[in-house]
Amino acid sequence: MSNERITEDMVRERFKPFSAQGFVLEEQKSKNPRINNLLRQASKSGVGGGRPDFIVSHKDDLNFIMVVECKSDPSQHESKHRDRPRDFAVDGALLYASCLCRDFDVVALGVRGQSEAELKASAFLQLKGTRTAQPLLDGLRTPDVYKEAYVFDERTKHQRYEELLAYNRELSILLKDKKIQENKRSLLISAILIGLGNRAFAKSFDQHRTASALANNLVDTVISELSESDIDADKMEKLKYAYGFIKVDSALCEDKEFFVGLIRDIDLRVNSYMRTYEFYDVIGEFYIEFLRYANADKALGIVLTPGHMTELFCDLAYVNKNSVVFDNCCGTGGFLIAAMRRMIKHAAKDKALESSIKNRQVVGVEYDADIFSLACSNMIIHGDGKSNIHNDDCFSASTLIETIKDRFHPTVGLLNPPFKSNHDELEFVLNNLQGLEKNALCVALLPMQCALTRESTRMLKERIMRDHTLVAVVSLPDELFYNSKVSVITCAMVIKAHVPHGQGYQTYFGYWKDDGFIKRKYRGRVDGGGWKERKEVLLHSYRNRTSVPGLSVMQEVRASDEWCAEAYMETDYTGMKEVDFIEAVKHFVAHQFLRPGNEQAEIANLRASNRKTPPLSTETWRGFLLKDVFSMHRGILVERKSLKEGTTPYITRTAVNNGVQSHAALDESNRKKCHKGGAITIGAEGFTAFYQPHDFLTGNNITILRNADMSTHSALFVCCILNLAMKGRYNYGFSASTGRLSNLEIRLPAKDSGEADATPDWEFMDGYIKSLPYSGNLDFS
Repeated sequence: MSNERITEDMVRERFKPFSAQGFVLEEQKSKNPRINNLLRQASKSGVGGGRPDFIVSHKDDLNFIMVVECKSDPSQHESKHRDRPRDFAVDGALLYASCLCRDFDVVALGVRGQSEAELKASAFLQLKGTRTAQPLLDGLRTPDVYKEAYVFDERTKHQRYEELLAYNRELSILLKDKKIQENKRSLLISAILIGLGNRAFAKSFDQHRTASALANNLVDTVISELSESDIDADKMEKLKYAYGFIKVDSALCEDKEFFVGLIRDIDLRVNSYMRTYEFYDVIGEFYIEFLRYANADKALGIVLTPGHMTELFCDLAYVNKNSVVFDNCCGTGGFLIAAMRRMIKHAAKDKALESSIKNRQVVGVEYDADIFSLACSNMIIHGDGKSNIHNDDCFSASTLIETIKDRFHPTVGLLNPPFKSNHDELEFVLNNLQGLEKNALCVALLPMQCALTRESTRMLKERIMRDHTLVAVVSLPDELFYNSKVSVITCAMVIKAHVPHGQGYQTYFGYWKDDGFIKRKYRGRVDGGGWKERKEVLLHSYRNRTSVPGLSVMQEVRASDEWCAEAYMETDYTGMKEVDFIEAVKHFVAHQFLRPGNEQAEIANLRASNRKTPPLSTETWRGFLLKDVFSMHRGILVERKSLKEGTTPYITRTAVNNGVQSHAALDESNRKKCHKGGAITIGAEGFTAFYQPHDFLTGNNITILRNADMSTHSALFVCCILNLAMKGRYNYGFSASTGRLSNLEIRLPAKDSGEADATPDWEFMDGYIKSLPYSGNLDFS
């Protein structure tokens, strides 16, 4: 005969010994009134309150709660729909979790059976504020195992991270309201975190008689901690000066309640997170948040690297336990911390190797004194490495780079140089390469402009290829720095140090625009849930150096060439459908029908054609460079403010309305600047091709394409092809300029079979469009 008490005894036997580790085991009811109040709404019968067999909490984690429901009969574990809480263990535990999750993160455990042989247990996790529980673990474990699984579950980590960023915003506003200087806020946070790492300060910070005494004690504690970190005297003086403001800031020294509350909140909401999730770059995250409120930093071009990119760069550089990583413009230390985290993980708890990694295998240089202090603090908080951070100019300190190379022999360079400084970003790259060993990999995050053909960087690109090898360049998401006040399109360059770029060498170019991140209000870009899988796809292509349509291409390049995938990727025509051409015709007809001066247009223009549509056999089409098919030139700029209202289309870089921004009157000032109709227009930053049947004026950066054999119908066919070829290829960092467009290859139906003498089949394109609905008469003159 089944006896539920036996099942409960088995659970009690597993759980009770862990009271010494802070776990509190209660049965039926809790001493916590919050728990009991929520359980009143969790009756399995609809009458009275809910009474779980066990309630488990932890004295150091007020967010965590665990409920356990036991059944003796093996058939009473879990119902099909988990909606029978009176009869099944899992169903009952989930009912309690659904009520408790209003205030807690809940682990719901269902257990059934009366012997080890028939015992079955299933744990689910339902986080605070969520609607459903998800599987966590199977099998009856001890409470510490369940709690660890909960803490390090990706869902929990994501929620804790969200909460931390929310606190970032609160704290940023609070410190701003307290008039603490923008460039001092992160220093204050770092000082508090270092202070809390000192046991004596952590226990006594709220016992000082005055705020001034607390401020002095905090600075003294920080200096004491720094003194024990093998930092030389010159660095110590700089750090003392950087943190000295805390002793005199009126908001801190005159308001003890605020100061103590600030430290307590940071301990509870930041320090606890860092203790749990080791090597999190909290100082960098706080600094990013504070920069959003610091107007001055926009002019400095300070752009801090997002965390998922620092991890990706470690992958690109093959960082492992034996790497020595050098960053010559390290900022708050984001790259160095990501690398240290990677190396320590690979060290597999080898303490001697961990010590070597922290003390000898991460090296950084930072010019700005305040940010240098943050970098040192960040490294201290994360467990060493700070003694190898130098507050210096990596260019003017003539022996610094050579000294670093001779002493540490760096095998990896990671950097995100300042985007606005007295030096070109590629100069920082060459400086970093100077400090690396032969065959070391340097991975740099750079503005896309560094990869393009521009006179200002030509000599720097030549130096790179003369002395080093351009291994790879990957185009990064357009809004990578959405949180930052600096808007810039970026790429990552991978360069092998001190191995000249050989003739015939093919560089890997990646089009890595899609990282699966999405924009959220007040949060910027966040992982939409697919980054982990997406990253594996990207890295597989990179490591195997494969050309993947829409993702990557292998290409031999020179210093004078464009160094980006956008310039070499082939267009994928396999997904082209008849509906794409129909939509192009519809948009064109709609715009022409409604244009000014066309009031008498006949409705017959919208009739459907009765012709049979020929098939689209794109595999038989031929590739043509635009410059070989069209005469191409840049439109003559007409300033919009000089125009008066009329009927002549004014074409700009807009991607809508057939490229027409307005209609203007022709007069003596602009008549000679008017272009004849019968041409295709493309805006440099609109990236969209439109056919212009009527004479038109142009704004800035408009490319005009003409071919005498091109009709209105065949022009619409070509526009559809062009828009497919340009989709994703061009952006604000890699514009659709006339020069780039002239070398763009598109595939078109061709007349002759030989590649050399093939010509576009204008008749086919004309006939194809004429066979489509809405194309009966496109002459709106």
